Amino acid sequence: MSKEAFEIGQVLGRGGYGTVYLARDGRTAELVAIKQFHNKGASVDRKALKEQAIWQGLDHPNIVRYKGSFLNEYHTLSLVVEYVDGWSLAEHLAQFPAFPENLVADITRQVLCGLEYLHANGVTHRDLKPANVLVSQGGHVKICDFGVSTSVDVRTLTQGAHLYGTPHYIAPEMVENRRPLTTSLDIWSLGCSVLELMTGRRPYHELSAMQTLFRMVQDRHPPIPPELSPAARDFLACCWVWDPRQRPSAAALKAHPFLNLTFQE
Repeated sequence: MSKEAFEIGQVLGRGGYGTVYLARDGRTAELVAIKQFHNKGASVDRKALKEQAIWQGLDHPNIVRYKGSFLNEYHTLSLVVEYVDGWSLAEHLAQFPAFPENLVADITRQVLCGLEYLHANGVTHRDLKPANVLVSQGGHVKICDFGVSTSVDVRTLTQGAHLYGTPHYIAPEMVENRRPLTTSLDIWSLGCSVLELMTGRRPYHELSAMQTLFRMVQDRHPPIPPELSPAARDFLACCWVWDPRQRPSAAALKAHPFLNLTFQE
């Protein structure tokens, strides 16, 4: 691939390491998304290569599809991925205060399908949150952004006692540097995301990032609102089991009664 093959359009999003653009593939007229990494030196180049190595090996309906890559005029890697014609869950939450439980259950089921696939292939996302889950206009849910992900098949660049992810969604074993870190990280983050979808507020929303990390370790899990249904409360409790070895897998959570709410009403 080359940059000349694409007509670059509007900005879809910006992050600490890059900017995502809408683009049209001049060869096929297909709309795609292009993640262009900021030109900030060798560390960003290594990060881009790692994300490419992880993303290009994935193929699942609930994962944004990798399509290719090219070097731009600054010799910086750009990733070409599937364009999802919709918003992230975070953007939806900015428009609506909260979602009904049956809708959250349907979204969660699709996210779990994507996580089950990732985990079966040795990939841990490590930054699962509403901003990294896209929903198409047809209601298809897709996980995106593998910038801090790890894979058993890709040499990691993020060793040591560092925090990766977003504070209000990080699992306690990451905070306490309990090794080894496993795919259970994503299950904890899923619970935090589900809570936010149902209530419009992320865990410890009233606290700063650092305060949140200390409170989470102290409390052992975020507060579970009593007004939620019994099934929803139990689902959150399952996601927030303190010991990651006892936390249920994505495959196991797909059988949780909370997901049956999808078919009610």
